[in-house]
Amino acid sequence: MGDSIEHVTDEMVASGNGELQLHLAMPLQNIADTQVDGRYRFVDNGLVFDADMPPLADINGDLRFSRDMLEAKKIRAMLFGAPTLIDVSTVDGRAAIKASGSISIAGLRQHYSAPARKRYLRQSILYFFR
Repeated sequence: MGDSIEHVTDEMVASGNGELQLHLAMPLQNIADTQVDGRYRFVDNGLVFDADMPPLADINGDLRFSRDMLEAKKIRAMLFGAPTLIDVSTVDGRAAIKASGSISIAGLRQHYSAPARKRYLRQSILYFFR
């Protein structure tokens, strides 16, 4: 599965509880034909993608997955102290993540504490990224 989603989860660190539904069919004579289908429900989880990136907090929503696919619609989370909506899909065998919301300047200041940033950041930012 890691190859088909470009190992996007290799460096992630998650925290919290959730609910996992999993269907796994593993033919012992041919492990390469293993089939997996499942859903994970995030319940107030936390997620760090990379140590240099701000963490996602209060993650809630469902992520569906199979051997070749990841899919989630309207996952709710907090980023930089502000609400974020996240969609995940698989496009041409690659994981695609879309996020939208706003970032509070106070939240930016907490994560990026350089004095110049504190002095010049005074508004909020709307964002949409893929």
